[in-house]
Amino acid sequence: MTLGIIYAESLEGIFGKDNALPWDCPADLAHFKAVTEGCTVIMGWRTMKSLGKPLPNRHNVVVSDRPKSVIDGFSRVHPDDLGELLVFMRSSTLGLAWVIGGARLIEFVEPWATLAHRSVIGVNVPDGHVAAPLIDWSQWKEPDIVAGDGFIRAFYER
Repeated sequence: MTLGIIYAESLEGIFGKDNALPWDCPADLAHFKAVTEGCTVIMGWRTMKSLGKPLPNRHNVVVSDRPKSVIDGFSRVHPDDLGELLVFMRSSTLGLAWVIGGARLIEFVEPWATLAHRSVIGVNVPDGHVAAPLIDWSQWKEPDIVAGDGFIRAFYER
């Protein structure tokens, strides 16, 4: 199974505000939908809560130690089992999985990822409180860059 990370951040590296995306960028959301449809999406508990329901046409997995607070339609992986799951996924041929948030989960799985889609949205979010994941991009090949209306997207591979 191929593991990728996909996320967006503001110009100053903000990932979220009040448990939501702090911008409106339909083109980036359309890209996210096109890339992740038909795949497994893996997220943390707060990301699941912010979505409020499973994303359609995807296998939704939440990493959580709170079994009673998982929304119907999500599979749950306990954080203690995440490392074992990642080793299995890396050796599997089951398809493509995307880690979509939160920032700390993306940081944790990044060493196992072979694909990354990172969008920088052309906005400032001075009161945002969730910093984007800290990724050492020097461990990745030089990205392909696409500029759009209000964003720049980088596609990385290992």
